[in-house]
Parts: sequence; structure tokens; C-alpha cells
Amino acid sequence: PARRLSAAGNVNATTVGSLLRERALDHGDSDYVVCDGDRLTYAAAERQSRELARGLIVAGAGRASRIAMLYPTSTAFVVSWLAITRIGATAVPISTFSTAGELRQIMAGSDVSVLLGVESYRGHDYVTRLEEAFAGIEEIMSTGNVPPSVRAADIVLATMRQARRSS
Repeated sequence: PARRLSAAGNVNATTVGSLLRERALDHGDSDYVVCDGDRLTYAAAERQSRELARGLIVAGAGRASRIAMLYPTSTAFVVSWLAITRIGATAVPISTFSTAGELRQIMAGSDVSVLLGVESYRGHDYVTRLEEAFAGIEEIMSTGNVPPSVRAADIVLATMRQARRSS
């Protein structure tokens, strides 16, 4: 397909999503990101980030949302960042080396409403670390006066616990 260029030769994209769509049309099967042995094409990045963006919207995230990302350097990090920017939310990357105390402080201080991430990476168990960071979360949830960061941690912990039971 022919590129859609302006008179100045620039791509006619005004958002990350529109730029990614244009690039996926032009370079669909070409590598967009290669990280270790994992490859992500332009078409896959566009499709996966669009689907995740829809899921974030269904979960209640939107333009004013802050979404934490607990990923190592990976294609999943890239897809998540693309999805977050597609809905106009703010991405809050969190170091995979963060301790339980740091996770709690980062999530509370950044007022995140959603946390995306991996269960573990190179011996770091984030389910356990989040459980430590939000010890007593069930009791906090029962009060009804729940900060967004605690609600996000509760949802993530429930999801990760369920995934562990299923595998």
C-alpha cells in the first residue's frame, strides 16, 4: 500500500494509535520490536495494543487514568505502553527490582487505578511482593473507603492468584 504523506513528506498521524495503524499498513509483517528471542511485528503490535486498549476501557480506564506497568524489558511492555497511550492514559513504569515497600509507595504516590504486569521475572515473584505490599488488603477492601491504588492491587492480586491456580 502507498504511504499517506503530507506535502512536507511527513506521515499524517496525530496520535500514537494512528501512527501505529499507518505503520502496520505499510510494514505489517516487518519486525517492530525484537527483544531477546521474542519478536513483535507492526501488525501484531497494532492488533494486540488495540485489544488491550479496549480491555482497559472496559475495566474503566480512560484519559485521566494512571496505569502502572510492572514488566521487564519485553514486547509485553511495548504492547502495554502502546495500549495505554492509545486511550490517552498515563503510563507509570515500575522497576522490576522494586521491593514490596517501594511498590506500595509507588502505587499510592502515583494514584494508579490499574496495574499491568508479569507474575514473576528472573526469580522475582511479584504476586508475593504485591501481597506483602498490600498486606491486609481484604480488610481494607471491606471498609468501602478504598484508594484507587489499593483497588488496583486487589484486582491484580485476584487475577494473578486465579492464573496461578489455573496453571
